[in-house]
Amino acid sequence: MARKSLTTFEWNEEGERLFGADRGEWKFVCPFCETVASIADYRSLNAKPKQIGRQCIGTLIPEIRELGSKATGPCNYKADNCAPVRILDDGESECAFDFAQPQEVIE
Repeated sequence: MARKSLTTFEWNEEGERLFGADRGEWKFVCPFCETVASIADYRSLNAKPKQIGRQCIGTLIPEIRELGSKATGPCNYKADNCAPVRILDDGESECAFDFAQPQEVIE
């Protein structure tokens, strides 16, 4: 998996190009289990802003957390140095998931 680096501005432009101005519709794909989740999905589970697109949505579902590595579907992966996107902002960087393609949906 090739890593790409984007500034916060570029990352926001990419999200808007793919999904439009309504950020609730922006979707991310977990690089580990390939689960696709929208910002609205994360918010419905009371995600903190730094969790959105940086942790698999499975980390927010108690039943998935309890299953750990035995979980199928959403998992417990959190973006680390292996994540596909690095967002650069004022000399700082953070790892994140890639945007899903607009035709992908939650399974």
